[in-house]
Amino acid sequence: MNILDGQIDFHGLRLRPLTIGSMELCRAFGLGLFTGEQVSPPEQIRQTAAYLWIQSEPLPDVIASAQAGLTPEAWHAKYILPFMFRITPKALGDAAALIMKSLEDIGQAVVDVEAKPDQRPEDVPPNS
Repeated sequence: MNILDGQIDFHGLRLRPLTIGSMELCRAFGLGLFTGEQVSPPEQIRQTAAYLWIQSEPLPDVIASAQAGLTPEAWHAKYILPFMFRITPKALGDAAALIMKSLEDIGQAVVDVEAKPDQRPEDVPPNS
């Protein structure tokens, strides 16, 4: 099961495929999974729940939550905390594995851009 391949059923939730938009929202709300920040185990639980909410709730609701102008703490209290009552401990563990697999796949898909080997001065943009 890979969330990059399309919509999946996951412990009673229907998860959308991971997109650049959902990754951007995760970054905007400081989810360490996408910022590279090390987080404590309780924070990992909160962030995993937030990720599941972002991927499973109706997209207009998710976008509206981001546009509401809430701090990450207020956003979590309003949207994620009530949602956490729908997540079982088993689903939480499985979600962590799903997220890690998705992030590994994303890392493999990233392409490094290299300069042309025969780059000439006239090829360099004027602001370089």
